[in-house]
Amino acid sequence: MNFLYGIDAAVLAAVFFVLLVLAVEAGRAAGRRVEAAVWERVSGPFGTFAGTVLGLLGLLLAFSFSLASARYDARKAVLLKEVNAIGTASLRADFLEPAAQLQMKTLMRAYIEQRVAYDNARHDAAAEARAFEHAAALQLQMWKIAAAHDAYLEPKAIRLSMLASALNDMIDVSADRKEARQNRVPELVLWMLLVTAAVSGALGGYAFGAAGHRSLLATLGFAVMVSMVVFTVLDLDRPRRGLIRVDYSGMTELRQSMR
Repeated sequence: MNFLYGIDAAVLAAVFFVLLVLAVEAGRAAGRRVEAAVWERVSGPFGTFAGTVLGLLGLLLAFSFSLASARYDARKAVLLKEVNAIGTASLRADFLEPAAQLQMKTLMRAYIEQRVAYDNARHDAAAEARAFEHAAALQLQMWKIAAAHDAYLEPKAIRLSMLASALNDMIDVSADRKEARQNRVPELVLWMLLVTAAVSGALGGYAFGAAGHRSLLATLGFAVMVSMVVFTVLDLDRPRRGLIRVDYSGMTELRQSMR
């Protein structure tokens, strides 16, 4: 399910806000039909039931925020890991003979350019895929240089093994980053959040209508606060767009140092 992911987070938050206000108003319209005597008898149990649903909404909001925040932190961590892996592999390329070293360094610089292009693709899936494929091709060329080197004899065997290990880490972490980008909060959780918030708003509006009182401040406050949390969750869950983004300066600084 990727329907919600294709919609801008601000638009979704605005729609969320409108739906919550409408849910409160719909509940209030239904509550106005309740007789005062009936409401007096059921208001206690109704308050307990409404409080339980509101508590469930709070748990879902906290759970959703925790999921999005954990994924955001994972993306930052794996980016730093990749920058370090590329830097280590670049340094260990000095173990090669001059001709092979020149080839490896040239490929390494081209590889970093593709990783920067991967980061700059944002929500352009086609550009992201092209950058990843080009980087994968460069990985294969670098690995062939390291694997085909005929100096895996003492005293260079250990140093060239260190280079192979660094290249292997660099290749693995690129796949980890791709997985981290695609690892998002399940849409089912967001739909559950929407339904629970709407039900909570309707129950609150029902209580307003049955009591013959309307609180515009409470309605707007409820809708605004829930919508703000939902917007933050969505923004954290979208690494290529929005206000909260992973800082890619480490990769660009590595590119500058390689030049």
